[in-house]
Amino acid sequence: TSIGDWAFYHCSGLRSITIPDGVTNIGDSAFCCCEGLTSITIPNSVTSLGRNVFFASNIENITFSDPTNWYYTTNYEDYLNKTNGYLIDLSDSEANAAKFKEYEGDFYGYYFYKK
Repeated sequence: TSIGDWAFYHCSGLRSITIPDGVTNIGDSAFCCCEGLTSITIPNSVTSLGRNVFFASNIENITFSDPTNWYYTTNYEDYLNKTNGYLIDLSDSEANAAKFKEYEGDFYGYYFYKK
């Protein structure tokens, strides 16, 4: 099960979201421009986050049920193959929000995947 690309684009009514267990992928820009979104919880079942997934949102906390073995890359092929990425520590929900803002500030954005 996936949350598609641009699924909640510019949905200003979102404040806090807990992704249901069983979702495996959150698509590109799925929560892009959700100005009201401040908190999201991501279950262990999610193994990939598309490019710019939280771009231009006001996210303050991103909690991962299992924050280990997450990687980031700008290369789409590496994202698909889950190779050649850089390990990222996602154990601190407040620091996670800052990391995503930093990584998504790049025009091309980053992809995130779990091994």
